[in-house]
Amino acid sequence: MNSSVLRVLYAGGLPGINTNCTGFPVLTPRKSCQFPGLHVEIIKRIADVLNMTIEPYYHEGELPVVGSIIDGKITGLMGYIHNGSVDTIALMVGQSEERRKYFEFTDPLYYSLGKVFINMPENTWDKYFAYFQSYQCNSWFAIGVALILQCLLTVLVHKVEGELKQEAVRCTISESVWQIIRLQLLQPETLEHSSTAGKFSVVIFSLVQCTVIMGVLSSYIFSNLVRPPQPIPFKSLYEFTSLLEAGTLHLVDVSSTGPMYDMIQTSNASDLVLLRRALKQNPVRKTNSVEHALEMMDEPGAVLVRYEDEHLAFEAYKKCDIYISEALLPPSRGYLMFKKGYPRMEEVNKAIGLEYHNFRKMWLKYLRSYRGQLGCSPPGYRRIEAHYPYIGTVLMLFLTESLALLVFFLEVFVHCFYRRK
Repeated sequence: MNSSVLRVLYAGGLPGINTNCTGFPVLTPRKSCQFPGLHVEIIKRIADVLNMTIEPYYHEGELPVVGSIIDGKITGLMGYIHNGSVDTIALMVGQSEERRKYFEFTDPLYYSLGKVFINMPENTWDKYFAYFQSYQCNSWFAIGVALILQCLLTVLVHKVEGELKQEAVRCTISESVWQIIRLQLLQPETLEHSSTAGKFSVVIFSLVQCTVIMGVLSSYIFSNLVRPPQPIPFKSLYEFTSLLEAGTLHLVDVSSTGPMYDMIQTSNASDLVLLRRALKQNPVRKTNSVEHALEMMDEPGAVLVRYEDEHLAFEAYKKCDIYISEALLPPSRGYLMFKKGYPRMEEVNKAIGLEYHNFRKMWLKYLRSYRGQLGCSPPGYRRIEAHYPYIGTVLMLFLTESLALLVFFLEVFVHCFYRRK
């Protein structure tokens, strides 16, 4: 083994390594490749401090499998380190008792936050009756109370006027109320119906006239523009597990490996034990590619849980209308892995101590600045969804008009009954 050469196996995609750069892995930023990759730059800085030359190798695949150790058999990319093909892999891996038997780990290079990407569960009421959400429930209540008070005041005024004028035929309570409702609906004085059903029908049809509809529609559009973000449906891992177990949420991923799944499978914490049980009842919905995983995130209730320095999480940030939470998982520290007994391990850790603050700057460069430049790609909405709020409105009008028709037939029946007598 040449101690002046550091053999590195590069794998994955951004933020670890930028596969869009010509001739990747590009070890040093240049004009045509200003962001060669977070892990690329970190390992290059360590090699420069130790005066080592990097001998690069590349493993195909956007989401490489670090591997596992089962009955002493080492699988995945860890096998390349164990058989001496490379010295390390350009991935931040987690530690475990089993791995420490065969490998050595550096001091932590940085820490990464766990991110939960959520497509909110579908709400039928919000979907079909969003038109009525132009005002909040308390606003509708206030409007109703104001209308009732105005009707009561009108009835009282008509009663007082009748007493003062000593009129033989006075205005009834229903007529007084009808005048106020007609006034609010901008109906002319000459529009009269002798039947209750006819009056009720006029009210319903008035609701769909241009003045009322355009007023509510304007409020509906404005409320959607200024509406605060929908609250995350959980605030703790326990609540998340309950929603997962109930089927309200479901996990989407390309595999069941990685730091997050390692922690779930090995931890004895009560919350994670419950999460393991929930995943047995509602398993992870897996796919074979990053693109398909992101497409599956368009399903209501889909959830992706990854640490932010992982490639899939980096790609998920490009999606619009996905809610992001970071209060679910504890932070994860990133380590480089070497074979047990690597001769320059102590020097590597000293280099990490010297460059730790520079590594933090690199982390911010990729996980903040560069990612912020990428923006998000709007999802392909189906045009039919634009009509859903009006479906609820039409349904309400149909039901109320049906009620008016029923009242009309009842009035006809009662009239005919008394006429026969």
